[in-house]
Parts: sequence; structure tokens; C-alpha cells
Amino acid sequence: MTASGASVLDTLNEGKVSVTLEGIDAGKQITLTVTNLVASPLVVRFPKGQLDFDIGTSDLHTLIRVSLPSSEIKELGAGKSASTTFPQTGKTRLRSGKVILKKTADGMSKSFENLSVGAGDP
Repeated sequence: MTASGASVLDTLNEGKVSVTLEGIDAGKQITLTVTNLVASPLVVRFPKGQLDFDIGTSDLHTLIRVSLPSSEIKELGAGKSASTTFPQTGKTRLRSGKVILKKTADGMSKSFENLSVGAGDP
């Protein structure tokens, strides 16, 4: 991890954080909540540009794209969470509900709460 923090995708894939994606404003925006799962503090970086989250299941491939207009740094104490809201820019949008992503020994765990996914604005 650099002084500016490890990327949110790297820390997710390393199992250090869970990520909750919540669709708001009928899919125009998305709130990302990052929760520290390790016993020590973390510095997590949301890099400027696009982040892609695969929220698909074995039956359905669904990619949610988030566009970050600028880089953000979040400092998370052990067990603590931080949230930020960004525009969604992909063809498929998380319109409402939540997806919780967490790395486990068996791969990426995905849990869903009142999920609604649909096409984005043209």
C-alpha cells in the first residue's frame, strides 16, 4: 500500500474490505460504502476514472460501472465504514437496492437486498 492508499478494488480482492453498492436516484447515482474487515486501520483510495463491479450470478452477468470525477481517499479504522456517492455511467445500472461484495475463501461473495437493475439513460 502506498502512502496515498490501496485502491478500493485491490483491498476488496485481498479480502480487507467489503463493498456495498446502493443504487439511488433511479440509477443515476450509486453510493459505495467500504467497510474495513481487518484489525488494523486502512487507507483506501477511490481512483479517478471508471470502476467496474461485477455483481452477476452464475445465471446472469451484470457489470455496474461507476465514474469517479476525482480521486478520493478514505481512512478506515478497524471495523469502520465510509461512504461516498458517484454517478453511474454503464449500460446497466443498479437502480435501487443493495449489493454487498466480500471476498471469501470460495471467491467473491455477493448478497442482494431489494435489488433492481436496469438499463441506464442513453
